[in-house]
Amino acid sequence: MKVGGQHFRTIWLKPTNERVVQLIDQRFLPHQFVIEEVSTVT
Repeated sequence: MKVGGQHFRTIWLKPTNERVVQLIDQRFLPHQFVIEEVSTVT
């Protein structure tokens, strides 16, 4: 998906902390573009 000319996947690891998963919260589309963060369990 492209938003503002930038390519996004539906779900990805946070570049600065690979213990955090980021995802597009599709409940808000198409009116808002919201990225949620989910911490993984070790």
